[in-house]
Amino acid sequence: MCQIYYELIVARMVSARLFSAYVEQAKNRLANEKKKANAERRKQENAHKYMMGGVVHKYFPECYSFEEGEMNEILKTALATAECKKVISDIKARAKNPKPIIEESEVIS
Repeated sequence: MCQIYYELIVARMVSARLFSAYVEQAKNRLANEKKKANAERRKQENAHKYMMGGVVHKYFPECYSFEEGEMNEILKTALATAECKKVISDIKARAKNPKPIIEESEVIS
């Protein structure tokens, strides 16, 4: 009788260890997925920052001669102009209501 209880206790201990191992594996998989998602997000953000820096340099080549605070002041002032605000609102409107693309087969000759 004692042997049966002993075997039952051992079996439960083994299954508890296996369950614990499965839980650890699941936690590790979840952590790896989070790391991958964060790495992808950072990669996209860095590409966007690189692109934005290129655009600023393209239209304002002297940008490298200014410090960060000075650039903040310049861009803040530029973006506050009525002309810039109108361009931004026009672009947002175009994004909300894109014009349909006409296929070549639809063009009447």
